[in-house]
Amino acid sequence: DPDFLILDEPTSGLDPIGTRQVKDLLIELGQRGKTILLSSHLLADVEDVCDRMVMLYGGKIRAEGTAEELLADEGRTVIETPHLREETIARIEALILADEGYSIDRVHTGRQKLEDLFVDIVQRARQEQIETSGATNEGATARFLRSDTAQGEDLIDALTSEEEREPIVRAVEAAKRDVAAEAEQKRDEVLRDLTSPEAPEPPRVVETGRMPDAPRDVDTSLIDSLLDDDDAAGSGSARTP
Repeated sequence: DPDFLILDEPTSGLDPIGTRQVKDLLIELGQRGKTILLSSHLLADVEDVCDRMVMLYGGKIRAEGTAEELLADEGRTVIETPHLREETIARIEALILADEGYSIDRVHTGRQKLEDLFVDIVQRARQEQIETSGATNEGATARFLRSDTAQGEDLIDALTSEEEREPIVRAVEAAKRDVAAEAEQKRDEVLRDLTSPEAPEPPRVVETGRMPDAPRDVDTSLIDSLLDDDDAAGSGSARTP
């Protein structure tokens, strides 16, 4: 039963009912004289349970004080009354206009917080004993937990019974045979490709085009003179003693 508690985001991830229960507990602990240091980014929860607040940014204290001090709007006045008739509101506005020199900015019906509305709805539903499949912290055990029928065991028994297993086993065995036959066929094809003699490749025939005819208008006098000179040189060398 410590006198000083340090809590970090105590309502983070909770549903509205759980959030309300935690906040009620914190308020009760504060009323019992406990000191609670609460760190949270959920500002609405901080506003609901904290007596004093400190706002930090950049490692420095930017504001501190009670909720009333920090949230007070000095430039406005709020008057709360039970529901008023339109005629009464008109007379009040006329009085304010005569005495203060300005009229009423806004008249609106009182509004509760969404969390309060949700909690009230749940409380009324519990009083009416409306069933829910969600988790609750009190009341009767959920129907599926107190059921006398062991649904999971029945399902396992049905799947493992001989009558149910026989067609399943036959189907599995047939599938295994098909897979084995397909694997054996592929293995035979590979062995046949590896052991069969390779047929010799047929000789390749390379097609060549016909040699073109020599052009008829070519001047061959230079070639002929060279050939004549070679013949003369050969005859002269034969006459040399």
